[in-house]
Amino acid sequence: MAKKKSATTKTAGTGGGAASGTRKPKVTAAADVSRCPKCGSTEREPYHHPRELAQGGEDRDGNAYTHVVWRNTACRSCGQARVDRTYENRLEA
Repeated sequence: MAKKKSATTKTAGTGGGAASGTRKPKVTAAADVSRCPKCGSTEREPYHHPRELAQGGEDRDGNAYTHVVWRNTACRSCGQARVDRTYENRLEA
């Protein structure tokens, strides 16, 4: 015999999440994995000296952004220095 389905249903938005005024702003960044221009490796050293510019616009894919961030790093394989650029959409409250 088949089991009966329970009569309880879960409604959206009634979870035990944070109160509506206490949520942190969500940051979204659409970026491909950065590769070394010299050897093509994706292994890198930790980022350092990040710089950002509060400049809005659209990236190459048509996604809106509010900030541009440049982060210095180096390739772990060959040591080539590079700067990774990301476009972030920060939804400030």
